[in-house]
Amino acid sequence: MTFEPRQLMRHVEKLCDLSPRLTGTPSEAAAADYTAAALERVGAEVTRQVFPITRWECRDVAVEVRRGHQWHSLRALPIGHSPSTRGVVEGDMVVVEHLTADNPALRACADKIAVVLGMWGEDAANLDSLARAKPAAAVFLDDRLPSYEPVQDSLPMGWVDKLRVPAVTIPYFEGWDLVRQPGRLRVRVDCLVEKGESQNVIARLVGSHPGAGGILLSAHHDSVAIGRAADDDATGVACVLELARALASVPRRQIGRASCRERVSTIV
Repeated sequence: MTFEPRQLMRHVEKLCDLSPRLTGTPSEAAAADYTAAALERVGAEVTRQVFPITRWECRDVAVEVRRGHQWHSLRALPIGHSPSTRGVVEGDMVVVEHLTADNPALRACADKIAVVLGMWGEDAANLDSLARAKPAAAVFLDDRLPSYEPVQDSLPMGWVDKLRVPAVTIPYFEGWDLVRQPGRLRVRVDCLVEKGESQNVIARLVGSHPGAGGILLSAHHDSVAIGRAADDDATGVACVLELARALASVPRRQIGRASCRERVSTIV
């Protein structure tokens, strides 16, 4: 069983050429088609699992801070599935250290711009607290990756409906400059949010021994909204496709169909 590095890179480049591959968009569907075709070529049994999603695309985003009589632009990216501001919203900023339900700073956020130090944590109730505070918008500083570049972030699909406030991220270090020199903010987020569909591509390589266990491999063919998305997750998909090709050329022990433990599957 051998791997072909050039074929790995061809898969990566093809998926990157389709980027960004936002869930539910034509480019994501094209990535699924490419993945399914590659698996069918090596003889795998391929099926599709279609499911409903909330489709989201961002057309434009902007954040500005007023210094004296001038407005200065800050680099910004929208939080995935952020609602739109429906134009430009403007307001004084309120610094919120740690987005938690009991943070008293949230009580001063109504119709203002909440500048949140960090993200929303592991509890979806924190996003409910932000919505109840009714800020005009929220600006997040992603403290998990301190840098001079904005970080594209999104929510778990089950939390999408919790984000009811237009929300963006700005670079971590620019955010700290903003906190040290607070000013009036303007935020614009122009997004499309609608119902849509996505799909899993599921492939199965059949073996020869009914008592053997199973191997499950997975990667995701969709991506965030920026860049060529090589590590999100074109490289993972490419590895799964190349491993499927390599496994298809060697004898495999049969696995039963009764349970996941009795399957040899390649799932993308």
